[in-house]
Amino acid sequence: RFLSVAAGIVAVVLVYRLARWAAGETAGRLALLVAALSPFWLAESQETRMYTLGFALLTAAALAQTRSGRGGQTAFIVLSALALLTHYNAVFILAAWYAWWGLTALLAADRWMRLKGLFLRGLSTAILIAPVAPIALRQIPDYANPNLNPPGPLAYLWANWTGHLAGYAWESDWLAFLHADSWWPWSILALGVLGLLIFHLPRPREDAWTSAQKVGFLLAWLLGGLALYYAAVVDRGAFNIRYAGFVTPALYALLGVGLAGLGRLGRWLPWLAAGVLVVGLVPADRADLADPRFFREDTAGLAAWLQSHAGPGDVIFVDQKYPFGFYYQRYAIEPTEEPTGPEAAPARYLFVDINTIDQALTRWAGEARRVYWVVWFESDTDPRGAVTFLLEKYGTLAEQMNFRGYWVSGWD
Repeated sequence: RFLSVAAGIVAVVLVYRLARWAAGETAGRLALLVAALSPFWLAESQETRMYTLGFALLTAAALAQTRSGRGGQTAFIVLSALALLTHYNAVFILAAWYAWWGLTALLAADRWMRLKGLFLRGLSTAILIAPVAPIALRQIPDYANPNLNPPGPLAYLWANWTGHLAGYAWESDWLAFLHADSWWPWSILALGVLGLLIFHLPRPREDAWTSAQKVGFLLAWLLGGLALYYAAVVDRGAFNIRYAGFVTPALYALLGVGLAGLGRLGRWLPWLAAGVLVVGLVPADRADLADPRFFREDTAGLAAWLQSHAGPGDVIFVDQKYPFGFYYQRYAIEPTEEPTGPEAAPARYLFVDINTIDQALTRWAGEARRVYWVVWFESDTDPRGAVTFLLEKYGTLAEQMNFRGYWVSGWD
């Protein structure tokens, strides 16, 4: 987790620099406030995942692109490649960037030189990530969840807005005062959009064009990234706000720019608006840290219970690949793999293909004495309840147990 924490801290500083580059010192400080108090980033900084590192690498790459000279371009290429190697979803952000830069290049007098530079940077990045291409081609084409019903466009945008603004604990009862008519997220959205419009009130032509290009880049990052990821959601059926989280550096920078833009109407307005933001962020941070409903999983407790209850002749199915195997050795993820370990009962990751799940259960559990079915609290593996339906039809519920983050049922 220390890597996530360190990367999260670095990302906060980089968002400050990104917003300052776009709109000046006040925007940078306000973006720093948003990023530092972000419940979403707070949660991801406590995870043994790669997301905060991805946020930091992408933001650093964006800043490197603003530097002139060969050093800046080399840094951009290396950081972009590292971001892609950290998480494949970084490709959505890079695609949005290149689309924006391609559009602005076409509007410039030296368009062919700019397009050539874009092509060479993209080619160089591709060469750096080429060694992992076979792994990516093995993993990505088959990654899909046919059981998930993708959200509609508006539901998708709202889930990302509330999640990236207020974190995973947005539905906490502790935040009921913010939920009333959803006044708080709507207020922040209105203040941010109003501030961005005011920020672009008439100003000297050259300054206005430069400013529009910088904010346009951030908007392309945010909206382009969301649009491209939504296309993947519809195609692959795999949705979680963390998968779209690589847009958050741009979101937080834009909030900083928007709140700073209110300063053109009054010196203290940006900080008054920031107060409205803090009214929601601080309680949301508290909910993420202290509301038991949103604590992370007790996988160690789950594994210990199964080790003491599941015996020879039993079989355990888990609906998530990780991190169960770190706590329970006799566990297999691949269908062709045989579980090995000191535990009495074998455990398997069970991917629910609605067309073949009955065959999989018959193959692995047809002669089992008892079947344990472990369901993660955020699981979308079996939304139709096919596994439970089959277990009810051919077995008898013998026991149930709840752990933080998991539900376990045992069937004879």
